[in-house]
Amino acid sequence: MIAYFTPLSAFDFLRSGINYVFGIDIYLPTISEAKSFQILDLISSSGYLFFFLALVSILMLRNRFLLVFFLLSFALSLLQLRFAEVLAIPSAILASYTICNVLERLEYPVFSKNEKKEIKMNKAKRAKEKKKEVVITSSDHLTVSAFLLILAAPCIIMSIVGFDMSDDWKATLNWLKENAEEQNYLNAYEKPSYSVLSWWDYGNWILYVAKKAVVCNNFQLGADDAAKFFVAESEEEAMKIIEKRGVKFVVTAEEMGIFENNTKTKFHAIARIAGYNPDFMTAKELLALFNKTMLYKLQVENAENLTHFKLVKEFGKVKIFEVI
Repeated sequence: MIAYFTPLSAFDFLRSGINYVFGIDIYLPTISEAKSFQILDLISSSGYLFFFLALVSILMLRNRFLLVFFLLSFALSLLQLRFAEVLAIPSAILASYTICNVLERLEYPVFSKNEKKEIKMNKAKRAKEKKKEVVITSSDHLTVSAFLLILAAPCIIMSIVGFDMSDDWKATLNWLKENAEEQNYLNAYEKPSYSVLSWWDYGNWILYVAKKAVVCNNFQLGADDAAKFFVAESEEEAMKIIEKRGVKFVVTAEEMGIFENNTKTKFHAIARIAGYNPDFMTAKELLALFNKTMLYKLQVENAENLTHFKLVKEFGKVKIFEVI
């Protein structure tokens, strides 16, 4: 706490990290995965069955590391739903422990002899083990395998479901990859010869599919410059950011703007990070703002009235502009 309130630049990284975890950040309100106290979504992300199996293990397991790991991950996930991915790790381990205990009680051996000694068994169980030696047959193995496969089926199905990149974006990224100048975009010690500016939602797609350096990606660094560019009302103002970031291509998409046929517009997030407060603006005011922006002049007017931008390719709802 002392370090957090100490006004020294050396602690800026610590302060930004704490602000990020607790949601005190300009970017987080624009991210649906950063919502707080979404308990049902949290449990759903971990898997209802595995989450409750993990809770059972907490009552039986003496491993303090796993217990602390689970509780801290759960607390982080309550603060931001995106941390449910971290919670999935201890949940899976603890759920597996519960399943192993169930199999042991059904006389299907899972633990080694040393591990069995650590498991508390009632007197009836001990007496039963002394009276007879359990014989495991091949049918028992098949039954247990089928049981585990049924438990894992939802996870297997989810792991093979593809992400929702549209055909327009696939064509756009392939065009950039094949037609834009190649660059050593992953070299952290060398400044790239140019960059591609789009909204941060698409940053990782451009980076890893088109293999081009970006102004901002899904970690939101550079999102403030991207937002200010898209809401800029003059080309001169926009060019300052273009020159600052060494931009050669700008990529826009219909879902970034305000149109009658797109209900999931990203313009609210763009405006908020640029310094506006769309929550206190009427739909008419927000539309009036959008109609004056560089995003409108590019996506809607195709840069016809701009001097330094030229539409070079259009794939459905996605457009590529080159900086002249």
